[in-house]
Amino acid sequence: MGDESLISQLAHSLGANRLSMDVKIIECKPSDSEIAFLKKKYGEPVIRKMDRKDVNNIHLPANTDYLNCIGEGVGIILNENNQFLLVKKAGKESWYFPSGRIMNGESIESGTIREVHEETGLDIHLKSLSSIQIVDFHFANCILRLWHFNFIIKEYSGTMNIQDKSEIGDCRFFSEPPVANVDYEKYWIRTTLEDASIKIKTEAPQ
Repeated sequence: MGDESLISQLAHSLGANRLSMDVKIIECKPSDSEIAFLKKKYGEPVIRKMDRKDVNNIHLPANTDYLNCIGEGVGIILNENNQFLLVKKAGKESWYFPSGRIMNGESIESGTIREVHEETGLDIHLKSLSSIQIVDFHFANCILRLWHFNFIIKEYSGTMNIQDKSEIGDCRFFSEPPVANVDYEKYWIRTTLEDASIKIKTEAPQ
């Protein structure tokens, strides 16, 4: 399928998300009213724009689930020692904050709570919205603009128990980003913590 056919199909299927035919952008974000509600409830977050160009050799499928996605919910879970919880994808060495796609029909808050529980087994209380990261993923055939909503979590209950071990291989608390992560992933962790005013040395990738 050629790029123009892909874009035409995406535009037909996109619904509430927006696609620019000129620059081929798929934007996954909630409604302006939901963003305004979050800002009113939690206060004005840090807004940061970021780019990921390491996917530029990958074509995003025409039937991608992102067509029904309104953003990514991210949980920054802190323990009493101010360590942060990360999860490791099954079969991979990279570690991430517990997070996942939020689909149409969910709110950003409920979707974040669901995703964190699925990946860690913990029941959480969202304390604050520290930042919104607007990340452009530069695929070979389009740009996917995914809004990340980063919530600080200091109150949680239950025992860490991965719900889907085919997706998540491990979860544990860290004081520093793991050395196994590639530069961008370390930078993403450090930047997210910095935006949350959690003190850690932040270095941009080379």
